[in-house]
Amino acid sequence: MKATLRENYRYIVIKVISKNNLTKEDLIYILRNELPVVVGKLNYPSIMPSVAYFDPIHQAAVVRVLNEGAELFRSGLALITSYKTENRNDKIHLMPLYTAGTIRKAKERLNSLI
Repeated sequence: MKATLRENYRYIVIKVISKNNLTKEDLIYILRNELPVVVGKLNYPSIMPSVAYFDPIHQAAVVRVLNEGAELFRSGLALITSYKTENRNDKIHLMPLYTAGTIRKAKERLNSLI
């Protein structure tokens, strides 16, 4: 594929602050179900978040997003304050710490921040 047609991504390091420890599946659930409500279903395809790396011990993650939706993703994270599943209703804060162009730099920064 030509480089001009390829999608460009950004990797955002986020810190999860919650009373209960989250799993990678919980974070995926939040990004797929809570984020579209906050940013809007029409803007969500311009973000396309996916969890590239999750550290369950330090409750931190690297999320891959499209380049044009990086700022929208960061502002959407600030508006998510809780999430609901069948058996839980937790308060949560997702704090973006760093934005990188490669996953290698994002993981290095994640390890240095923790």
